[in-house]
Amino acid sequence: MRVLSAVCSVLVFAVSSADAANKEAEAQASKALEDWAPVSVKLSDTGQLKVVLPQRSITETIFKASVLYGFCGVGVAGFGYDYPDVVEVAILNQFEAQGYVWEGTAADCKTLNELSGRAQEIELIGNTRLY
Repeated sequence: MRVLSAVCSVLVFAVSSADAANKEAEAQASKALEDWAPVSVKLSDTGQLKVVLPQRSITETIFKASVLYGFCGVGVAGFGYDYPDVVEVAILNQFEAQGYVWEGTAADCKTLNELSGRAQEIELIGNTRLY
């Protein structure tokens, strides 16, 4: 019985630690993306950071700006956030029905930040899919 109680305690601690880490990543991403006024920012258990913006449609321009200058620019370069649990970033419209998903991490942000112009755009779009 004590073993079962200990296992349950460990599981509760692990879940609450993961929830705390998710909340911190969500708060950091919200701050980094505040210029785009996100409606919500949620980090799933699978590592997808879902950012819902108030626009009816997410254009390629909005997507690129929010990733390059928000998540990667302000978030990683400006504030030094490392987003350890984020494996991809979904930038979605207000209906969560349309947008883009960048399959990148904070480490990939550093690569993007070292590039410029067409090379930066190719690197970003090369790791992006439609939502």
